[in-house]
Amino acid sequence: MKRKIIIVSVIILVCVAGLMKLYVNKKQIDADSAPRISKVSVPVFVETVKESKLDNSFSVNGTFDPAREIAIISQTQGKIVSLNFNNGDFVKEGQILASCDLELLEAQKDLANANLDKCTNDLKKFREMLQTKAATQQQIDELQLALYNAQASYVTVTKQIEYSIIKAPFSGYITGKHIEKGSMIMPGTPVAEMMDISTMKFNAGIAESDLAKISNNQDVKVVADIYEGFTYAGKIKNIGMKADDSRRFPVEIEVRNNVSKPIRSGMFGMAYFTSEGTHNAISIPRTALVGSIKDPAVYIVENDKARKKPIKVGSASEKSIEVIEGLKAGDKVVISGQINLDDNTPVAISNEKAQ
Repeated sequence: MKRKIIIVSVIILVCVAGLMKLYVNKKQIDADSAPRISKVSVPVFVETVKESKLDNSFSVNGTFDPAREIAIISQTQGKIVSLNFNNGDFVKEGQILASCDLELLEAQKDLANANLDKCTNDLKKFREMLQTKAATQQQIDELQLALYNAQASYVTVTKQIEYSIIKAPFSGYITGKHIEKGSMIMPGTPVAEMMDISTMKFNAGIAESDLAKISNNQDVKVVADIYEGFTYAGKIKNIGMKADDSRRFPVEIEVRNNVSKPIRSGMFGMAYFTSEGTHNAISIPRTALVGSIKDPAVYIVENDKARKKPIKVGSASEKSIEVIEGLKAGDKVVISGQINLDDNTPVAISNEKAQ
């Protein structure tokens, strides 16, 4: 009996020792896998924010689009027997791009014309007979209806012939070719795509704070990134009534293209708006921005730690951004080193500039 008690006691001690070992191991694993808070300070460069007088003139970036761009769609059916354009060609307004087989339509037009002449002559003859009571008003009404039908048939076939000869609606470049000689087309078949780049549209987004500084038909200087130092004359044609997701209002500027330095669709550029006077505001280097203009934020340094702060931006240029909300004078804004930062990361200021 005593032997059994000893054996049971030993087993219990072994089990307790094993459980204690597992518990200690688990605590060690949890400690190893727990996120470590770095005590190493990340070096950053900062600038001290201050309010200053800024010129009311401002600039925004944007993209160029053609003033006119359309898809040419077939309005008839038939077989393409003549094709006079290729992708990239410049065509003039009214130039014939393609034509369908017209033999059947021409025959239908001749028949419709003959029927129209007959109905016209019959109606004239019966009207004369009506004066001598040799015809009735009912016959006149029936002939009048027949004449209307003949006229409609003639107009219809004439339009079909007109639609079978596909012409350029304006002067411009072919940017898409969707048919070949011998193709069968139906109403709604895409034929070609065209754009007119003699006049371009510069599309940009204007901050709410700058809306009061611009108006329709205002002259604007526009530059294309590809032609440094060359200026195009622009004029504001449309100011949007609704802001986009980044709380910027779309503005469309008409820009006359230049033959020697042609702007192409999709190019980037900058528009410069001139406005008199100044205003007090805070501006920060563009390099301080975290994210994008749509969801702007910056890091500021407080108590040797980086704090991420959302901001509301106004005018923007290539080097600086106006801050409407989110910062105050005296804040230390990180302008370099943000790639290594998270909220509450310890930082060490390597260099500080007074803005």
